[in-house]
Amino acid sequence: PESLYLQARVYENGWYGVEPDEKKYIHFLKKAANLCQNDALLDLGYYYYQKGKYDDALDCFAQCDLNDAGVYWAIATICEEQKKDYENALAYYEMAMEMNFPDAIERMAEAYLGDELGLEKDEKKALRLFKKAANLGNSAAQYNLGMAYACGYYGVTPDKDKALHWLKQSVKGENPSACLQMGLYYYYTVKTEAAYKKAFELFTDAYNWGENEAIINIGLCYLQGNGIKENKKEAAKCFKTAAYEYKSSLGFYNLGICYENGFGVCQDYKKAIEMYGKSVELGEKTGLEAIKRVYSKMNASGYKA
Repeated sequence: PESLYLQARVYENGWYGVEPDEKKYIHFLKKAANLCQNDALLDLGYYYYQKGKYDDALDCFAQCDLNDAGVYWAIATICEEQKKDYENALAYYEMAMEMNFPDAIERMAEAYLGDELGLEKDEKKALRLFKKAANLGNSAAQYNLGMAYACGYYGVTPDKDKALHWLKQSVKGENPSACLQMGLYYYYTVKTEAAYKKAFELFTDAYNWGENEAIINIGLCYLQGNGIKENKKEAAKCFKTAAYEYKSSLGFYNLGICYENGFGVCQDYKKAIEMYGKSVELGEKTGLEAIKRVYSKMNASGYKA
């Protein structure tokens, strides 16, 4: 089995001048796993896990000589997210946490905050676990800790320096929410030319890493010419994406501003009212004042539909 596992790794990594070949990698990995080679079972389990074949992953993990925090974590997430078996999920998260697996520690912190996995809400425990996971490099925990210091969550005394420290650490870990928050800090608090450029970079990273709302901030940068050359058409395009792809109330609101003023689109009061109305439907109350304002403009100018 050891030689079969080595052969699998050769095809996985392209060692010894061999071209990487996923099919051959899996072929030899399965052969080694069928002979109960522990590393092969682990690797095959992870492979199935990444492919969404969770029952096959569990089958592989069940045959392993278990003492691996990553395996406990994988089993826990399958139990929680796929099987809805919260009792076993909690047990495996705790085993991974005892081995200082950062993702498990962060997940347990979230569970204590949200009254999940059968745990009673306990902000002190959550904070302690966030700190532990953050110090172990978990970017989600670093973000939560940064926001705690920024806003005084979980009984923490607000501390700007600590907030910025942890948010910056989280950005290094490519956390999209931290990127957005740091972008907002540079844009609205620092407000220098260099800060605007940094904010635009952070908003772009946040969006590329999955923070959909960041497209609105990118649009505002284009609209106002902060951090990037002014481009009202590009701004309107960003707001349309936020509005129609992500159903964002602020996306519709800012698109309303574009139609009201002719920013990057043809000025159209009717369209502006429509956009503001959609923003109100999605919870943006300031859209009501905007609608009144546009109707006043229409009446003053003698506008007729």
